[in-house]
Formats: sequence, structure tokens, C-alpha cells
Amino acid sequence: MVREFGGLDALLAKIDKVKNLRTREKLTNAREQILQNRKMVALDCDMQLPVAIDDLRIKPDYPALIAALEKCEFKSLLQEVREEAAKIGAGVQGNLL
Repeated sequence: MVREFGGLDALLAKIDKVKNLRTREKLTNAREQILQNRKMVALDCDMQLPVAIDDLRIKPDYPALIAALEKCEFKSLLQEVREEAAKIGAGVQGNLL
């Protein structure tokens, strides 16, 4: 129905055009809940973060991580980390976020 009407707002604006009577009644009865749910999941792109985004970047300690993986014998993961560390050393990949 969302595709048929071109979006949720259009659907809610044209509830009376919904062909199935039972569906139309359900939408009409749930209209406020639908709008409330939509508001709850909306992103606030203007919200100030308590921490700067750069402070959230992951800065792995590759030597310590490699040593721990070697000790636990995580061979396939160890190989992935070594490859990633090599890329970092070559300047191919920056910090992870």
C-alpha cells in the first residue's frame, strides 16, 4: 500500500481510498499510533553528541592484539588482523569507525 500510494504520508492522507474496508478501518484506528511510532524512530540529525566523533574512532593496538591472538591460536583471525595491520602500515586504511 505504501508503494501504491507513494509513501506513508500519502497513504494516511488518502485512507478513504483504501479498497479493503477492514484494512481501511485498521489504518484509521491506528493512525495516531502510526504517527507516534514514526516520530519515535526519526533520527535527530541536529543533536549534539556528548563526545566528538573523532574520539569514537577505534585505534587498535595491533602488536598487543596479534600477540593475544597468537597466544589463543586464533589462526584465521590472526591472519586477518596481520593483513589489516600491514595495510595500516602501508597507509592504505585509516582508523576504523
